[in-house]
Amino acid sequence: SVGTAKPEDRIGESLASLGVNAPTDFAASAEYIVDIELFRPADDAEASVFVYRLERTLAPFGGRILNTYIGASLLLCRVEAVGAALQAALQLPEVANVEAPPKPDLAFDDIGSATIDQVPVCASPASNAVSIAIIDSGINSGHPLLAYTMKASIVAQDGWVDADQNGHGTSVASVAAYGDVGSRLQAANFDAPFFLTSARVVDENGEFPKEISVP
Repeated sequence: SVGTAKPEDRIGESLASLGVNAPTDFAASAEYIVDIELFRPADDAEASVFVYRLERTLAPFGGRILNTYIGASLLLCRVEAVGAALQAALQLPEVANVEAPPKPDLAFDDIGSATIDQVPVCASPASNAVSIAIIDSGINSGHPLLAYTMKASIVAQDGWVDADQNGHGTSVASVAAYGDVGSRLQAANFDAPFFLTSARVVDENGEFPKEISVP
């Protein structure tokens, strides 16, 4: 049907999958972390007003905005607040959608055990080779099969090291650099066609930081 959006219409699918289908499903005194998408006005100043109105709605309940992302077509706030604050926020006409923060899917494939003496001396990428960015849990750049492919690394959170404390990013880097790692191992050929760069965006437990929205 066509009509004015109601508070329950602003509850996203990720929250519905967790059993939150109506504002009253938020326990009034329980703490939540959610992503609140606001309608994106064309004017940045007006977008800031929308964020301010959300902030003022949360404040009486002790809620706060942890992070705000203002993109070309997206206005997103990472919010930490009790259920009563979220019930009030869902009444705001500026609110488009409320979702649970996304979680990384960090599954592993195991090719078994191999030792470095099974691999001959390998060639580095050509000087004009493409550089592939791995946005993941970091890359252990000292790994003997990756050290000669690394160009640079950054981290998303102050205080993090650029090393891979989870393991997934290093695994993904191996696939990006070599394709079928098992076949490469059988052929004893780890000549690298690509350089790698690393952006670490998850913590040692494979979780996004709560203080920063994913965009």
